[in-house]
Amino acid sequence: MEFQSDDKGVSVVALSNAGNVNLFMTEQRVHRMFSDLVSCVLQFDYDGCIALIHEPFDDSMRPGPGYENAPLEIRRYVDQLLQFKSLLAHVTNASGVFDLNQLDGEADMIRLLPHGEFPHKGPWLVPVSTSDHFYGCFVVYHRRRRKLTHHDVQVLALIAQHTAAALDSQHTHSFFQTYESLFRNHPFAVLRLDSGDVIRDVNRSFVRMFGWPRHQIVGQSFDKLMRQVGIDVEKIEWNAHPQEREETPEFLRQLMWVSIPITIDGAMQGRYVVFNDISRIRQMHRELRTTQDLLSSFVHHSTDPILFLEPSGIVLDVNPAFEEVFGWKADEVVSLFVADLAGIHLDRLQMAEGPVTTYETTARTRRGQQLDVDVTLSSIHDKGGRSGFVAVVRDVSDRKRAEQKQRMSEERYQSLVHHHPNAILAVDLSGRIVEANHASERILGYTLAELLRFGHVKSLFLEETHRQIENWMEQNVVQRTPHEKLPEAEFETVMQHRDGHSISVAVTWVPIITTDRGVEGAFLILEDMTERKRAEEIFRSSDKLSGVGQLAAGIAHEIRNPLTAIQGFCRLLEEGATPTQLMYLKIMKDEISRIDLIAGEMMALAKPSGALFQPYLVQDIVRDVVALMNAQALLYGVSLFVQCSDMPLLIHCDPNQVKQVLVNIIKNALEATTEGGQVHLVAEERTDVVEISVRDTGAGIPYEHLAQLGNPFFTTKERGTGLGLLVSRRIVQAHGGSLHIDSVVGQGTTVLVRLPKRRDFASS
Repeated sequence: MEFQSDDKGVSVVALSNAGNVNLFMTEQRVHRMFSDLVSCVLQFDYDGCIALIHEPFDDSMRPGPGYENAPLEIRRYVDQLLQFKSLLAHVTNASGVFDLNQLDGEADMIRLLPHGEFPHKGPWLVPVSTSDHFYGCFVVYHRRRRKLTHHDVQVLALIAQHTAAALDSQHTHSFFQTYESLFRNHPFAVLRLDSGDVIRDVNRSFVRMFGWPRHQIVGQSFDKLMRQVGIDVEKIEWNAHPQEREETPEFLRQLMWVSIPITIDGAMQGRYVVFNDISRIRQMHRELRTTQDLLSSFVHHSTDPILFLEPSGIVLDVNPAFEEVFGWKADEVVSLFVADLAGIHLDRLQMAEGPVTTYETTARTRRGQQLDVDVTLSSIHDKGGRSGFVAVVRDVSDRKRAEQKQRMSEERYQSLVHHHPNAILAVDLSGRIVEANHASERILGYTLAELLRFGHVKSLFLEETHRQIENWMEQNVVQRTPHEKLPEAEFETVMQHRDGHSISVAVTWVPIITTDRGVEGAFLILEDMTERKRAEEIFRSSDKLSGVGQLAAGIAHEIRNPLTAIQGFCRLLEEGATPTQLMYLKIMKDEISRIDLIAGEMMALAKPSGALFQPYLVQDIVRDVVALMNAQALLYGVSLFVQCSDMPLLIHCDPNQVKQVLVNIIKNALEATTEGGQVHLVAEERTDVVEISVRDTGAGIPYEHLAQLGNPFFTTKERGTGLGLLVSRRIVQAHGGSLHIDSVVGQGTTVLVRLPKRRDFASS
């Protein structure tokens, strides 16, 4: 190790340490004493002094007083000196003054004698120590060139000796105060006895524990004092937990007696007797044993399998429930690696954020049966870290089956509700819609979101039924008990479609009853009755038509027999009849022809004639009908206009029956139109049908009569029978077509006939 100096020279740097004194003295006191040392050195014409204080805890040096005031080059010199590994070993047991210029690497320092010659310039080092303690050292320096004299050596050594002696005295005093404070303030009761077991002192805890004043105890024999309280010293179990035997007094069972010898210079001068109240410790032990018993009982009697594992995954123990559920005995799995036994996967815990993880998986029993299990895996930690695992495995197969059954029941319920052809609305006790199926959208026209926004289900019904719905909800849903007999809850009413038109519905109320909460609301089942009512109306019409047909057949048969005789006699009477008689006979023959026509229509109504279907152009049918009806149009003073498509309109039909339909319709139009009016006949092609429309400019038909047109014997004409339109409708239907009537009072009537193009129909 090399040191450099400038022309001003370097004298002495003081290294100082409080040594072991820091165990008993405060750092401030040590620092103050070394500050006094530095001040004393500077009084003897030295330029500077630096002290370093020894830290016994890590056996190192730290710069002390004088370091901050030293020049930068001196501070660097001291920093290098502190890096010298052998420095502490050289100065710990040394005394005197040492020339630091003689240091070279690991070489020993040269000790300077008081009467020797000192050819080298400083710095110089002086240890501060006694035979028992090493406190530190100091180094002095000066800036000008000079040599250290024997007087300097004596002065520096004397300063070091006096400082060490003062530190020793302070150390002894602090040592005494420290242990005296420990004795006085120790939480355990302590007696200090001399070599004859006479009590020389007691601490505060003893006075608090036993209640005796200090002056009454000091000076007494320990054996005598114990006999006063009924304690035989010979029976005391020293330095051990007392046995809980019945013959042992309760007082002794709650105390741990400790005897600590007092040794000075190798000779025993007395002892400390320490009384440790272990009642709380014993209580904690009892509670711990109780907890262990409870835990052991819980593990042993638990219905869930429980496994204890080492950190490596080796099975330490299992409870009886594991043997019962999985079929393996404890001795068959203990000391084996857990692998996937009982569904335990240790990697799940490693991936988890906390010390506990829960997951569901499957596990196999010894017999190969697969179980659904819920696994709770917990880490066991002690001061050394993770010491093992506890796995609690619960067989949830029954729960899974119940959940599956419930899920299937829920799915069946959803399928029933959402695929039901009728609208189903679920309402709560306040009447608010909480659920609706897809049929509700189709029947009512509202989306599901719109239905759920309705304040009360009654808003879907006409206003006159609101009170009825509210009363039924109040009596049969809100106030109904779960076991009460269900009242009649079906009625027919009219609801409002979202588009504004009315819908005939059959309403059925079904209360929603749950096991836990009883009645929670009701299901409102709505069946669209529109098509059913139309079918019923058609059935009634068919039934009426069948009756009318049978009646008409009987009447026509009975009428035609006498008509034949009357017609024959009329022909006989024409021979030789006068002009007046011929006029009367003509009137009779006309009326007889009308009666025969009516009878024919009645026979056609009862049993239509067989139709002969064949391809036929609509234009040809229209031409023949117009040729027939032109004369009657002229008779009524009505203009008949015809418009046909240029494209051939070919249909598969019985042309005579289609002609009969058009004749009936045009005849009705002519009779309904006043003189000067118009009748328009239009035939045109559509996508799959041929449309033939007959529009007149007559008075029109009232709206309330339109639905009755086609009923037997209903007519708006003075001399009509109502059978012509009925027969025409049946003919059109037999051809697979349709007949529609639209009329506006004061504007006229339009009859629209639609017949399919080029399709084969069986003859009726």
